[in-house]
Amino acid sequence: MVRGNYKTIKKLAKDFLEENVSVLVLGHPGVGKSSLARELAEEFGLELVDIRLSQIDPSELAGVRLPDEKTSKVKFYAPDWAPIDKPAFLFLDEFNAGITKLHQAAAYQIVLERRVGQAKFHPGTKIMAAGNLLEDNALVVPLSSALRNRFAHLVLEPDVDCWLEWAKSAGISPVMRAYVKFRGIKALFNMPVNDDVYAFPTPRSIEMADKMYRKAVKEKFKPEEVKSYVAACIGEGDAIQFVQFAKLYSQIDVEKVVKTGEIGVEDKYKEPSFLYALTYGVASHVENMSPKEIQKSGLPKLLKQLPSEYVVLFVREVKDKPIVFQAVIDLFTKDKDLMALIDEVLESVAEVDKLRAKTKVTTKT
Repeated sequence: MVRGNYKTIKKLAKDFLEENVSVLVLGHPGVGKSSLARELAEEFGLELVDIRLSQIDPSELAGVRLPDEKTSKVKFYAPDWAPIDKPAFLFLDEFNAGITKLHQAAAYQIVLERRVGQAKFHPGTKIMAAGNLLEDNALVVPLSSALRNRFAHLVLEPDVDCWLEWAKSAGISPVMRAYVKFRGIKALFNMPVNDDVYAFPTPRSIEMADKMYRKAVKEKFKPEEVKSYVAACIGEGDAIQFVQFAKLYSQIDVEKVVKTGEIGVEDKYKEPSFLYALTYGVASHVENMSPKEIQKSGLPKLLKQLPSEYVVLFVREVKDKPIVFQAVIDLFTKDKDLMALIDEVLESVAEVDKLRAKTKVTTKT
């Protein structure tokens, strides 16, 4: 069994599936197993067939045999989900959640023999199963050794940096991304010890909380209402911390900071919570500026006041906007103090040689 973050597990799963080796991905609730299946199906160019084993009758898995009225013989009918005539990405979700021996018997055929009854799957079909871990307090049934031996086993673990990369492309708000970066893994995933705690942070519930937060801001809800919406997704304690962080984020006049390059000298402006909020806020604002506006801004002055790790974080945030990224790199090349950070910045955002070619920057070796 191999453990890894989203990127690692996705690459491993894809490699196994390319060789028609079925994969079982285990992980805590809400860490992205279903998202992984959707992404892989899309990359393979296959229709996703999502089967929840715990919610389906074994006969629906194995197909049925019924008398044929014309021939009076028993005829096998494959289930309508079976990928027989064309390939599909078969995703067996909740694979170890309350399934019976009859479920497992049907699964043997599906996973190893790639068929249901007499009907064989299209040879281009990919099979991935997913389930929760035994320690998750979820309804998990141990799989037989025979069934376990039919999979490559992977464990998907939550990872802040992987999630942040996904979150930006998925449109998660800068304030939520800054909050998770600031608080780390506990903000992203925190499984409760007690069974009576229903709402807790996971990548899935964080996404839900962000949707409700953006709705609350757009419709100008009261602070207590905002907290209630977020708490319903990630729990009371984490909601309180998020709302406090969001308040700090909203108090930063980002436009003024970018224009003047000034952030203040008091100790509160050196706190990590402020610096993370500032960095994500500034990056979000700069992404919507033109190269000319960036060149005339107080951005160089601002960046020189920040610890290097926040400068790196800022550049990583804007790297997906090529025109903006180029304009920011141009600022570095025109300032000797910022130029001292150029290697660290480029190494953090991508392969150094590729970025140097893209930005036309020559760095010292």
